[in-house]
Amino acid sequence: MDAARRRPEMNGGPAALSDRRARRRPNLVPSPPEPILSG
Repeated sequence: MDAARRRPEMNGGPAALSDRRARRRPNLVPSPPEPILSG
């Protein structure tokens, strides 16, 4: 359950949420699709 809350994109959640988190803290979510979407 915790993993789902921390990484919603993995469960097929909205990329926008993960993108926002990646912009604020890229260290917490060092995923390849994150920077690609934000960039």
